[in-house]
Amino acid sequence: CGSGCRTRQPPTPLAIANCSSGYDMNSLDVIDLEVGASSWLQAAPWALATMGFAALLMSAAEPAGKAIMLGSLCLACIVCFRGWLGKSSITHLRLRADGSAVLYTATGALSAALADGGWCSRCCCVVPFVETPGGRRFRCLLCHSRNSADGYRRLLVHLRLAGAGDGARGVPM
Repeated sequence: CGSGCRTRQPPTPLAIANCSSGYDMNSLDVIDLEVGASSWLQAAPWALATMGFAALLMSAAEPAGKAIMLGSLCLACIVCFRGWLGKSSITHLRLRADGSAVLYTATGALSAALADGGWCSRCCCVVPFVETPGGRRFRCLLCHSRNSADGYRRLLVHLRLAGAGDGARGVPM
């Protein structure tokens, strides 16, 4: 399209929408990111639960004690995985330099603003947003491996410089 969009891969519906809306994808004041867990992060809870079950089964505890511990571990896994496995309805986000954002869902888009209290590391970030004008809070999981290196780096710098870094925890850049 003629709005300056240049991609090295086939265009996604989001890229087509960006082109048709007149936004310049190469602009420095907009960061487009994909939301969700990477493949290794999706497998991590299952691997940890499997190791926990194996450790309990190999322990020297009495059978009644093993049964209680296995039941407790099963309950903990159900509680933890219930929230983990619930797919986020947010698939992409567009973060602007002023801290405003557009959160894209399968059914449309939400206008939001960056909130305090995020968590950042070199491999993933949890970035909180507040819907405007509704006030609902959203947390978006952004993984480095699901986004371009430049886009993720720009996100880390933006969070650090925009003031969200004051409330964000994580490793220094």
